[in-house]
Amino acid sequence: MLGLGTGYTQSEHGAIGMLLRDPAPRVDRFEESVIVVRSLLDTGAAQFEGEHHRVAVEDLGVRPIQQHVPLLIGGHGKRVVGIAARHADIFQFTGLTHGEDGTPAPGGFAIDEVRERSRWLADGAGDRLVDIECSALVQLTYIGAGADDELQSTVERFGMNAESIDGTPFVLIGSAEQVVDKLERLRADVGISHYVVRVPEGFAPVVAALKGR
Repeated sequence: MLGLGTGYTQSEHGAIGMLLRDPAPRVDRFEESVIVVRSLLDTGAAQFEGEHHRVAVEDLGVRPIQQHVPLLIGGHGKRVVGIAARHADIFQFTGLTHGEDGTPAPGGFAIDEVRERSRWLADGAGDRLVDIECSALVQLTYIGAGADDELQSTVERFGMNAESIDGTPFVLIGSAEQVVDKLERLRADVGISHYVVRVPEGFAPVVAALKGR
């Protein structure tokens, strides 16, 4: 699997000497990049003339072991969701919104925001929706004893009420059983069946509880 996104932080761009472009040209360039990468992965060749990329590769010289490398495209904005609808094997809801300098904020955590992006994905994908797996990039997990205190701390940290935290796929707090129930509800509601967590060891009880389901 290859994970792709537009990039949004000034520090990351600065570290490699790249200009952090405004969102519109950054998203335009991103889709061109996706088209080129998909062609190189699938065929080892790419012929592309766009506004941002001009590529003429007859034979890259190396090929992936997998016959088809899945592309995961993550994002929150409508145009990025549209790109995922056209090109992704996996679309990842991120829930993050960004300031002008790329500073992230939980502006898209509410479940209604996720549902809206699920509709955008369906509208853009058409018949290929059945081939797209939905994923969530989880920002915080806490499983087991002390979950109630962690929930209260998270409510204060994110400026969201407990009901909103309970509904969002981007924060998973509670007992293993409570989190499993939430994941099943989210799968039925918005189709998420793939999660990326930041601390896998702490999430192990949930994985164990899901085994065989």
